[in-house]
Amino acid sequence: MSQAYQNLWEATGRKAPDPYKDPCASQYLLLDELRSYASRDLSAPFMRFLRAEFKKVFVPTLRLMTDFCKSEKKYSWEEVKSQLQEIMLTLEVDVSWKECEARLDHYLYKVAPLLENSSDF
Repeated sequence: MSQAYQNLWEATGRKAPDPYKDPCASQYLLLDELRSYASRDLSAPFMRFLRAEFKKVFVPTLRLMTDFCKSEKKYSWEEVKSQLQEIMLTLEVDVSWKECEARLDHYLYKVAPLLENSSDF
């Protein structure tokens, strides 16, 4: 997943840290970055990629960052979800939130054993 984010930042000409190294800061940074795409002149192939991968990349990442962030100032998952739904509408992501949640449930089921055994978080 880290490589996917590195490729994303390179494609947009911006530099950003691996979101999992500082989940609290990255939670805000990634939401701001996604919001900014609506007002930037990005290539059609990039926007197709963004829309196609939204439920596979951004929803699970932001869910994990929300869970990993221990700050009292973090967004709750409900706040993040609301912001993601707004971003999806603005960016014309052609996927329902129900599809995103189904994908997220599947992803969390697959990574749960890894997270339970991880000492990194």
